[in-house]
This record gives sequence, C-alpha cells and structure tokens, in this order.
Amino acid sequence: MRAALLLAALLGAAFLAACGGHGADTATDTVLDLSSGRELPLNEAALGLRDADVVFLGERHDSRADHAGQLAVIKALAATGRPLAVGLEMIPHTDQTALDAWVAGSLGEDAMRRTFARDWGEPWELYRPIFVFCRDNKIPMRGLNVPSEIARQVAEKGFSSLTPAQAAGLPPVACVIDPGYKDFLKRMYEAHGHEGHGGGSFEHFCEAQVVWDTAMAYYGVRYLTGVPDDARAPGRTAAEAPRPDRTLVVLCGMLHAWKPAMPARVHGLQPGLVLAVFLPREQGAPRPSTDDADYLLPE
Repeated sequence: MRAALLLAALLGAAFLAACGGHGADTATDTVLDLSSGRELPLNEAALGLRDADVVFLGERHDSRADHAGQLAVIKALAATGRPLAVGLEMIPHTDQTALDAWVAGSLGEDAMRRTFARDWGEPWELYRPIFVFCRDNKIPMRGLNVPSEIARQVAEKGFSSLTPAQAAGLPPVACVIDPGYKDFLKRMYEAHGHEGHGGGSFEHFCEAQVVWDTAMAYYGVRYLTGVPDDARAPGRTAAEAPRPDRTLVVLCGMLHAWKPAMPARVHGLQPGLVLAVFLPREQGAPRPSTDDADYLLPE
C-alpha cells in the first residue's frame, strides 16, 4: 500500500511538473460560482470548463492579486489537458510576431519587455509570471488589440477622427452603440472611472470601448476558427469553421470581460462558441450577477 501511495505521489508530481511545476498552488484556490453562490475548488471549476471555447479573465490592470488569480486559472485549465492559447488585450495583433518568438524561445526577455512597454502602460512585472508560464509550457499567445495609438485617439477625439487609412487598418467595426450597452458602460464608467481610456468625453469613451471589444472579439474568433484575420481574404467563414481544438483564455480589463461587452461581441460573431467569464473580487462592491459573469477569480 505504501508503495502504491508513493507511486501515486510521484506520478502526481510529474504531472504538475509537466504544467510548469506550479500546480500545487491551485489545489487550495477557490472561485465563487455565481450561479450557485458557493465557493468552488478551482480545479473542479477548471474540469467543468474543458468544453469552453473562450474563457475571459477580467482584471484591474494594476492589481497584482488579479494577475495572480488569472495565472491560477490558466494553470488549472492547463492541468486538465485541454490545449490552451492566451489572448491579450495588452498586445495589438500587429505585434504577433514578437509573441510567437517569445513562446518559441527565440525572443529574449529584454526584447519582450520593450515590446510590452511600447504597447501597454502597466509594469511588465505584473504580467511576467503569465508570460513566463506560457513560454515554458509552449502555450500560444495572441495579440488581440488594435494599436494603442488608435484606441487612444478614439477615446480622446472619437471614432470620426480616424483617417481613412487608419480606419482601413481596423477589422470591420460599425461604431454604433446599442442603448443597453451604453447604459452598461455608463454604470461601469461611473463606478470604476476610465483610467487608461483617454481623456475625452463619455461618448468618446463608449466609442473606444466598442472599437476595442469588437476588434478583440474579431481577432479572437478568427484565431479559434482558423479564418484569416483579413475579412476580405478567401477561405472559410466563421460559420463554416470546425469546432475549436483549444480554449482561448482572454486577459482583459474587467470592463471588456463583462458579458455585455466583449463576450457579447464574440457571441455575435460566432453564436456556437461556449463562453465563460471570470471577474475580479472587489471589496465593498455589489456582487455581479450571472448576467455579468460566471465566476469570481481566486482571492
């Protein structure tokens, strides 16, 4: 019996090592299941998400706790054996070659840090553990955003300020703000502010959110379904594409991760995809409902 227990322990350790040696810290993590209202072991929740096509992990960009929770979820999902990819709000799709080189091990950390600093305003150190885990475990990373200067311009001056050349470089975006979506954004804008989204009006803030949500949904769906990023390129449409062979885990701000935001855009592009949403736990804030998310991240 002792020999059998020892063998089981060794096999378990080998499996965790195959996932980067970081599995032990997910064993005691829990997530709040909003449908049942109970704390659920993260590993159990991950097993229930093996059929998910897209898992959104919302964050407060400057929160070390949120990024630790995101990493715990990624590790737990990887431990199920389901292939993963990690999509990033922080990196535009135009810098995809840098991400590919990073995961392949041919781009050093200093170079990746410089690319990250150019594309994103938060410290590299907050995201480094996730980047290193993906590199060490050969998990593809995908840039989902538009170039930061485009998002900043829309937030400050509005969608109409884009030149024809700038607009032509975007995926198909109809900057029409649904009244329900606008009400949602107003609630979030008033509750959380709009740090990092420019200094323009609320209308311009809404337009920037629409551009970001739509573009990130577009590039994420194209990656999952194998449809070229260029909408004018020949090939399969999203509706004709087979079921994805992996789960895309999207790291993004909590305003983008809320169900009425990017998940709704993904659903509009590809209704058959199975989605799940995690949001951060906010002390003193009302608990989100299942209209907002499915789970709250580990503390």
